Amino acid sequence: MDDKNLAQWNTSLKFFRDNHTFLKECRNDVGGHFLDDAAKYALENVEDTVELFEIYLRGKGADVKIKFAYYFVAQALVKNKDKGQSVEEFLQKKYFPFLLEACDKAIQAVQVFAVTHLFN
Repeated sequence: MDDKNLAQWNTSLKFFRDNHTFLKECRNDVGGHFLDDAAKYALENVEDTVELFEIYLRGKGADVKIKFAYYFVAQALVKNKDKGQSVEEFLQKKYFPFLLEACDKAIQAVQVFAVTHLFN
């Protein structure tokens, strides 16, 4: 690996090492690893609503839209915001910029891997 690729690789690795806990929590809060902490937080913080579900009659059957699931997952998404921080501020200033940077670092690491291991 030349110096430029090594620096890019190390920058990406450092980012993921330094942010491992937060990235893991993000994945667990909204991904396939939806854990008890996210569910507990969502249940404790979801707003009361009368629109929990909608039923659409379709011929002899029906479709159901479970609105509660949307609110439930949306609450879990912001579980890691700081106390006193608004949802909008958390999403705009921390969550989305973090995920964009994580994608950028992952792309950089894959590019370095491809250049140094697949084409040599």
